[in-house]
Amino acid sequence: MSGGALRGLAAFFCSLWDFTLYIGVATAALGLATGVIIVKSPINALFCLIGVFISSILLLLSIRVEFLSMILLIVYIGAIAILFLFVIMLLNLKDPQKANFS
Repeated sequence: MSGGALRGLAAFFCSLWDFTLYIGVATAALGLATGVIIVKSPINALFCLIGVFISSILLLLSIRVEFLSMILLIVYIGAIAILFLFVIMLLNLKDPQKANFS
């Protein structure tokens, strides 16, 4: 990014603290999204997914979109993530099945 574009982006936020917090939460969201894919345990992947949802809520709150962030909280974390948790618990997945290709 050029210096002018970075200054224009930083001017969108109220202060350097808001900009730093936004970059930090966005980095955490990318790390957690990678964790959803890489983690072998379905419960840990679900917790990473909930972390992605929470960081998305924080990103929306940082750009002052409160209504959409509360809808994301209620619908995705309150309904879909809990539904995923119930399905994982009902399936009783303890260890991933090891494929036998012989």
